[in-house]
Amino acid sequence: MFRNYLKTAFRSILRNKLTSFINVAGLALAMASAISIFLFVNDELVYDQYNLKSDRIYRITRDFISEDGSVNLRFGNVVAPIGPC
Repeated sequence: MFRNYLKTAFRSILRNKLTSFINVAGLALAMASAISIFLFVNDELVYDQYNLKSDRIYRITRDFISEDGSVNLRFGNVVAPIGPC
């Protein structure tokens, strides 16, 4: 039974080469995109998990506030004097 399905699929691929190529290329692109997204998200979620107290890790940011009180610019890196001056 499975052998007949493979024969039919192979004959269909040989008959419709362009359509088969588009389908296979689309499937390969979709799988590569899904794997890439999964690897990126997984890397972001396990970042710094090797530390014993990883739940206590915080990120210090710096906001530049305009004269009207709204945030103009936000940086993720901070220079040496972090605390209040």
